[in-house]
Amino acid sequence: MKDFYHKYSIRIITGTLAIILVVMYIWLSIFTQNAHLSNPIYTRNNVTKIEIQNFIGTVELVTHDDAGFKLEFTNRKSSDPAGYYPLFKMGTDTIATINGRFEPIASCALNIDDENMALMDATINETKDKQFNLKDYPILKITASKDVILAVERSSIFGTAQNIGGIEFENIICSHFVLDNVANNAAFELKGLNFISANQIGGNLDLAGATNFVTVKTVGGATTYH
Repeated sequence: MKDFYHKYSIRIITGTLAIILVVMYIWLSIFTQNAHLSNPIYTRNNVTKIEIQNFIGTVELVTHDDAGFKLEFTNRKSSDPAGYYPLFKMGTDTIATINGRFEPIASCALNIDDENMALMDATINETKDKQFNLKDYPILKITASKDVILAVERSSIFGTAQNIGGIEFENIICSHFVLDNVANNAAFELKGLNFISANQIGGNLDLAGATNFVTVKTVGGATTYH
């Protein structure tokens, strides 16, 4: 009798574990599928600086009078070169850091409208034998305060930004970025093919590297070339 109950108990435990494993498998399958299809969204109460590192793709930065911050990763496809989303973390309570985890690219080819210098198309040459269209890379949709500082390094960045407090581009290989107004200082260290335009920079403008296609209508402070 004792052996009977022992065997019966083992069967119950085994059956229960099997059911749990099946349920967990179904849940993980649904979760993984939803994670692949959905676009992660992050919000914070107050962000004064946005750091973007090791990124290839598009940034759409919309600003407002409030201190709130919102980040949405979009354009995730099965054919994405990286196959995953960039990493997001808060470097401090007020600094948002986005790490794309891409290696520096070799070069790029930009199709620019000669009349208005708008970007029509772009091909990213990650290596000599590895090329992708810009449309295959992530898009960061960001909403932040108009006083925010945008700092981008070791990246190839495209897109637009509304009124912001300041901007820093460091070790940028290939870009096409259109700014409205920058309240304070702007610094650009550019390599390769870059098209940067801004309506107004209230402070100083610091330019280094390949800056032939940097156009600013009005600079309030000094302009320095390196």
